[in-house]
Amino acid sequence: MELQGFMSDIVEKQKINSADVQDILKKIKNMSQDNILEKLQQEKTVSLKDSIEDIKKLIGQRESLSKELLTDMDKIKFEVGNIITRVATELGGIESKKEQIMLKQKQVEIEEVKVQEKLNCWRDIAELKKELREREQELKEKETRLDMLDDLIGG
Repeated sequence: MELQGFMSDIVEKQKINSADVQDILKKIKNMSQDNILEKLQQEKTVSLKDSIEDIKKLIGQRESLSKELLTDMDKIKFEVGNIITRVATELGGIESKKEQIMLKQKQVEIEEVKVQEKLNCWRDIAELKKELREREQELKEKETRLDMLDDLIGG
């Protein structure tokens, strides 16, 4: 038996005999469209669940990163405070006052960076939570459709 069209190319290239191709085509025809649709819906729900888990991990990672950054900035601010104390005791006069003012300015700058980090963290997490809610809603809708499809097929 000679096959014509695109299937003949597949048979020739893959060394598949025509009986195997006919069996595959019969299996495809025997699969109901409902089964195919159900499998596609299930794959989409699995993908959404994976996406939701990834977003939750990102939220946790962003919170951890922010805490780590704030802790590091507090350590730096503390070290600057120690330097201010040393400068005050070791140096005297106008030079000491200038150094102290400059170092106190650095502490203020660190506080400004901390405030900015808190704000950025809040924005990032708010955006991730928005995306999380959207994915959870989409998953809920897909699961509802899948349940309805199951009821239609089963009933």
